[in-house]
Amino acid sequence: MISILLGGVAGFILSLFAEGGIIAKVGFNLLAITWLLTSWLAYSSIRNRDIEAHRHWMIRSYAACCAAIALRMILPFELAVLQMDFNTAYQIVAWACWVPNMILAEMYIRSQKQVQFA
Repeated sequence: MISILLGGVAGFILSLFAEGGIIAKVGFNLLAITWLLTSWLAYSSIRNRDIEAHRHWMIRSYAACCAAIALRMILPFELAVLQMDFNTAYQIVAWACWVPNMILAEMYIRSQKQVQFA
């Protein structure tokens, strides 16, 4: 939790100075908030001994954390293959590195709930 707190706060501060204008700044800012919030909710859930909620919040937290990996995969593709200019590519990657991760995480969580009740 300490590492996430440090990384999330640093990410929040860095998002205020991100290249790509307000679109990129807001994207990275919301990513930092999402990572901090999902991690806090996971921690709170386990403190309350709600293991299932903890598991779901940790999946979401991990999805937010994996934005760093996705960014490093998407940005070079945008620049080298799609030949995008940096500012446009950075505005897109500021959202594309984490929003799809969160959607996939939520789809996974919901699919597990359906399996349990089936």
